[in-house]
Amino acid sequence: MQSNIIYADGTVKTVTKIPTKLNEMATMLVDKMRDILNAPNSKDIMNIDWSNIGAILGTISIILILTIAAIITLYLLRAIGLYVMSKKEGKDFAWLAFVPFGCFFTYGFITGKTKIFGIEVDHAWAVLPALLLSSTIPYVGCFSSILFVLVYYAFLYRVYQSRTPNFAAVLLILSILVPILPPIILFAIRNK
Repeated sequence: MQSNIIYADGTVKTVTKIPTKLNEMATMLVDKMRDILNAPNSKDIMNIDWSNIGAILGTISIILILTIAAIITLYLLRAIGLYVMSKKEGKDFAWLAFVPFGCFFTYGFITGKTKIFGIEVDHAWAVLPALLLSSTIPYVGCFSSILFVLVYYAFLYRVYQSRTPNFAAVLLILSILVPILPPIILFAIRNK
């Protein structure tokens, strides 16, 4: 905040006043930030050319539609892949591959009785859902979430190993590095 002091001899001196009120300080801060950022004030906003808003909203809509289509496609690829593999194993509950979160049962159906990190697991179908459910428990959830991810990739490796034993490690590394690949890979190896 600046003000002019006029002396008796007619000279004018400009001084910066230290704001004493909180409102003045806030106004000064907003003015300085607007100057620094070159931000428009409320009068300038009313003068913005709004003709491009339709193009911007259209672009956002197209991106949103394509994203939703990609998510649905990946979901169906994974579900079809797991369903076919589970049916080949002769499992009655293969349809769970199409149910959200039910697909985690299917990984266990496909792997059957298996060893995970050196531990023999008889009911592998229940491991991933149990870890997913326990990840919602306070104080245990963080550990369960990490364990869920590790066991998920272990199951994924077992599924890859059952279908393509020579390429299981490579497929697992690709699945970890590019998280959208597992549904595509599961769909591709479903008939092997």
